[in-house]
Amino acid sequence: LTSVLCISTVRMKLESQQYASTRAWQSDLRLMLANALQYNRPKDFVYKLALEVGRAMEAKVQLDEHLQANLKSEHEAQHVVVPQQQVRVADGWSASVPPPLNHTETRLRRIRRHALAAGSSSKER
Repeated sequence: LTSVLCISTVRMKLESQQYASTRAWQSDLRLMLANALQYNRPKDFVYKLALEVGRAMEAKVQLDEHLQANLKSEHEAQHVVVPQQQVRVADGWSASVPPPLNHTETRLRRIRRHALAAGSSSKER
């Protein structure tokens, strides 16, 4: 993981008002969900929960007029041209998430790495 983020960190940052914008909060939440999808198997509870939470979040953003207005004002503040229609964020958000790791392959790599490290340390003796 290049960016480790858990729900308690997101909650702490939200409660202490560390987020400058709605988009920053959504970005952290999406990163947390993307990590859950990438590092858990599709059959795992955490993977399924991340999908469900992500869909619920995106649907909420889509339906919440206040959030839509906030997103639109953020875009305008950054001098980005905003289409007249609502900002669509719910379409395929999980499509950009890398596929889950092959845990067997990861385990084998770890075993090989430890074997190499053990072999090189025994040569030093």
